Amino acid sequence: MFSQISLKSKLVFMLLGIALFCIAIVGYQGLSNGKVALTDRIYNQLTSVRESKRAQIQTWLNEMQSHVQAMAINHSTINASREFISAYHRLDDETLSHDQLTNLKDYYSQQYLPQLSKKLKITPQLEHYLPSSPAMQYLQYHYISQEHTPDSESDNRSYYAGVHQYYNPVFKEIIDTYGIEDMFLVDIKTGDIVYSAMKNIDFSRNLYSGPFSVSNLGNLAKTIHDTQSPGKVNISDFDFYKPAYGKPASFMGTTIFDEAQQAIAILMIRVPLARLNDVMTGKKGWKDQGLGDTGEAFLVGDDLLMRSNARLLYESEKCYAKDLSEKHLLDKNTAERICQLDTSILLQKVSNTALKKALQGQSGTEIVNSYSGEKTLVAYAPLLLEQLHWAIISQIDLKEANTPIRNFQKQLTISGVIIASIITLFAMLLAYLFTRPIDILMKGVHQLSEGNTAVNIKLDRKDEYGQLAQTFNNTAKLLHKKEELIESKTQQYENLLASILPKKIADKYISNKEQGFSEKIENVTVLYTSLGGFKNYMDQASANSSIHLLNELIALTDKLAAKHGIEKIKTIGSCYLAACGLMIPRLNHAQRSVDFSLDLLQLVQQFNRTHSTQLSLRVGLHTGDVLAGIVDGDKICFDIWGTPVSQASRIRFSTSKNSIIITESVYQGLTNQATFSSHETLKTKEMGELSVYTYSLDANNSLSSSQSESNNG
Repeated sequence: MFSQISLKSKLVFMLLGIALFCIAIVGYQGLSNGKVALTDRIYNQLTSVRESKRAQIQTWLNEMQSHVQAMAINHSTINASREFISAYHRLDDETLSHDQLTNLKDYYSQQYLPQLSKKLKITPQLEHYLPSSPAMQYLQYHYISQEHTPDSESDNRSYYAGVHQYYNPVFKEIIDTYGIEDMFLVDIKTGDIVYSAMKNIDFSRNLYSGPFSVSNLGNLAKTIHDTQSPGKVNISDFDFYKPAYGKPASFMGTTIFDEAQQAIAILMIRVPLARLNDVMTGKKGWKDQGLGDTGEAFLVGDDLLMRSNARLLYESEKCYAKDLSEKHLLDKNTAERICQLDTSILLQKVSNTALKKALQGQSGTEIVNSYSGEKTLVAYAPLLLEQLHWAIISQIDLKEANTPIRNFQKQLTISGVIIASIITLFAMLLAYLFTRPIDILMKGVHQLSEGNTAVNIKLDRKDEYGQLAQTFNNTAKLLHKKEELIESKTQQYENLLASILPKKIADKYISNKEQGFSEKIENVTVLYTSLGGFKNYMDQASANSSIHLLNELIALTDKLAAKHGIEKIKTIGSCYLAACGLMIPRLNHAQRSVDFSLDLLQLVQQFNRTHSTQLSLRVGLHTGDVLAGIVDGDKICFDIWGTPVSQASRIRFSTSKNSIIITESVYQGLTNQATFSSHETLKTKEMGELSVYTYSLDANNSLSSSQSESNNG
């Protein structure tokens, strides 16, 4: 096998093999070291994001607790608590009218409860949620069911309305400043919510009893009531909060003490979930944080459920939970709730070894399966909070994490290919210098074998290669001259055929090289002319003059035929055979043929006047089907056969000179039949009695002269 390879290829293979061996050794070492370095960098990036988010969350929660503490010891808050509690209990004597109570019931049955049922997939009972005490009913009617904003409530006559009008703007400004979702003042003795900034369904409710006492807000209120620790801020974990139509909510709260250090109220806030998600998502700036297209950071509770939203919730064109459900990574009901509530908090489960280690107080990095089913690199750690048992996870898909490694591999491969290519080019250059003369000669031989006889090898050498090139060029020149001679003869042959045959027939004969072919053509008008008086002219004039005269007349006839679309077949002595509709189908072939014949009579008369001759013309026309083709013997001849040819030839002698005679088939194809007059019936062998019509130039000229004299007289 090796002996069959060219010298040029052998040299290239040897140099390339050495180069590839060196590249493989260096590339393996570089890839191994680079892969370790890139993997460490990715883990460090995830760890950095994890620690940064953990510090931000802890700082933010501490700040929120500080805000709650500061608000609880503020004199305005203390005074507001006293007055709101007093104003609230004064409403125990207020009773709604029947219409007002009906309006409140309609709000629950037509607005709140249907939405709650839709979001939580439950069937809530009106009696369970409808406020029972007069104060609750009064406040919910005037501040909620009337669909007024808290700043334009319908209650304008009660003591509570005055207190609310005084303190509400102050508290609204505070929650707007800190981004708090809601703020509550609760009577620590009774558990009644005497003030709510956002006036949701929980406003005016009792947190020690009633439908919302078992909520995380109610549990937090009872915990604060039991501890009553000054400066102690308690926080509740997330839970589905029914007053917010089932959306997850978390609360912070502390005890409000008066100047005598007596506990009078509870201050609670609803933790701003949007702020929490902004911290974890970096305000959706994952790429700016170095997390690429799939990286994210999120919080998880000890129940293995998320405490912040997943990145897929924001970036998926449709709800991502549906895709997970289709992949059997999430049950259908949970997926529907994620889509309806537009949150993954308390719904998206995360279960892997990294999370379990984080909840056990460990920190580290690992490759695990994420909640989306993809292999991911994760950095995990516990979130150091006193009252919340949470963990923080930062992760990125393994495919994306390996992208730098793949890019590094690609760069090494490209570098290896470039080096190998350079060495290959160098080897090919050396081989080229050795084998270039042979390549040039082989290229010339291939061109000659493909029919290019004009090839000329330029090889300015004095050795054997130069002598071989010179011999090759001489041979190619000899073949080129013979080829030009053959092409010249062929062109002469084709030109001769074109002058003898109609163009369509000549092209068909040249392209197909058919020997003696013919075809039947329908509806053709054939005309046959006889020129009289030419023999007498020949007897008086010289042969050259006679031929010159005949050629001139035939040339004029050809020109007239082209004008009318008449196809010349041949001339036989002084006879002229032509047809219309033969090569080019024409609907008015009969009329064209007659018009040509009439003009031809005038042409002969004009020719007589010009040349002082006594020539006459007889024209016979018949319409029918003909055969047209080439008779190929010693000589090539194009001709047409059939009844129209024979009849046109015969009937031309049945009329006087300077006349046209046509058969019934031609006559029926004319648009102006009045030009022709009926002639006596002709008897023929082929077609029996034949009806014909004639036109005589002499008769028409005599009639015209007679009419002219009569008019002058």
